[in-house]
Amino acid sequence: MAQTSTGKLYQPFRCDLPSGRMAELVCIYNNGRPLASTVFPISIFARYCTGSGICADCYYSPGGFGVHAYYTGSMLYLMADADVYRADFVVF
Repeated sequence: MAQTSTGKLYQPFRCDLPSGRMAELVCIYNNGRPLASTVFPISIFARYCTGSGICADCYYSPGGFGVHAYYTGSMLYLMADADVYRADFVVF
């Protein structure tokens, strides 16, 4: 699992993602309450989500909370759009 600590900047995490598994990108309010999540196969994520303009997104509305993730060069990059919530990336 990887988790951001601040918003508005992509934070890098070195990891190898197993292609036969699933992942979940979760938008979590700072009090620990999950706001929204999206689930996807890692093989699709690693193949297509390779840059900040081509990334997996998860949005919670109202409020427009958003988190983003992409993977390139054995690095996972996570970002939350604001400091009041964080992005979690979970492999299962």
